[in-house]
Amino acid sequence: MIAVFILAAAAVCAGTPAALEDGQARYDRAVASKMRYYPAKALNARVSGGKAVLDCFVDAEGWLRDCKVASEEPQDYGFGDAALHIALLFHMKAGFCARTEIPIRFKLPE
Repeated sequence: MIAVFILAAAAVCAGTPAALEDGQARYDRAVASKMRYYPAKALNARVSGGKAVLDCFVDAEGWLRDCKVASEEPQDYGFGDAALHIALLFHMKAGFCARTEIPIRFKLPE
């Protein structure tokens, strides 16, 4: 099985919208393909997808720091914790130095 992680984000620093690097956050596709971060509880319960919104600081180099789970759906299946782990793989365009919300979606193939 392959898990798909979709990241969308909008950040603001000094009134300038942040663009994602190459139109999309970069992440380790090998990790995603092995489902390393798909929540085990959701997988065991056959939950086919979920979403977590993280509140993160984008540092001057574009790395996400000080992330906290703002929300997750469905709750109690581990999507928030999983999103916190994979957020360490994402890299935004450098130079924004701002807090932003990062929605991360999890989906199993049909």
